Amino acid sequence: MKDPLNELGLAISRLPDDAREAREHWQSAFRALLQDTSDPNEAFKAVFAARDATLAREVFERSPDLDWNRISARNPSVRVGTLIMERRYDMLRAFRDAGIKMGSSLHLLVQVAKKYDDPEPIRVLREDFGNTDLVWKKHDFAYHFEKCGPGLAPVLWEELHIHLNSMQGRAMRSFKQMPLSYLPLKSLAALLASGHDIRPLFRSLLETTHPHLRSLIEQTGSNHGQIALKALEPDPIAVIARPHNKKFYGLDPERMRIDFPEQ
Repeated sequence: MKDPLNELGLAISRLPDDAREAREHWQSAFRALLQDTSDPNEAFKAVFAARDATLAREVFERSPDLDWNRISARNPSVRVGTLIMERRYDMLRAFRDAGIKMGSSLHLLVQVAKKYDDPEPIRVLREDFGNTDLVWKKHDFAYHFEKCGPGLAPVLWEELHIHLNSMQGRAMRSFKQMPLSYLPLKSLAALLASGHDIRPLFRSLLETTHPHLRSLIEQTGSNHGQIALKALEPDPIAVIARPHNKKFYGLDPERMRIDFPEQ
């Protein structure tokens, strides 16, 4: 036999965001049914099904002394990861305030941010859950620029700026794992636009690097060179936001290995 409270919760979850009157009506019906429910497990499953943070908070506040974290652990159908993938940030906050521990599931917010090129999950992770970890893994940091769009460009720029202060750190070493003509042009362009002297990073590769690419890198080591580079690409965030198959510094990424082979 189907649980009417859970079925009503599912109906609420299907309402469009702008169906305010219908939502208020079904919320009232949910509250009426809730009065006849003594089992907190059933109430918890129903508000999860509803994806309604207002009702969730009411259920939690109805029994503030309950260990909602334990109740959550006993309900395998209630998955924090589902809320994250659906970008139900209001529900995550309600769960947090009820004392429900979400642990490593919160790192799914990073995957959601990357999937939708959306900075909001990163903001939620940092501001609502106090996570200050860097978003992109260090060992392949150089290869995250290709898929980055305008949404996450400021976040990636912020992390690049942090890593540039440790030129021989793991993240920066990922830029020189192969010859420069094989490095994604967008990744190299982000470094050229950073305002930092990147010659020390590529010192071991410059001897075999094509003279034109070598010249661009050498320009980062002087004020005059930095001015010249800035004239070509004035905004580093715009560089990171641009599609990877577009030109950077007048160079065509599709022809990098043809036009600028290793010497």
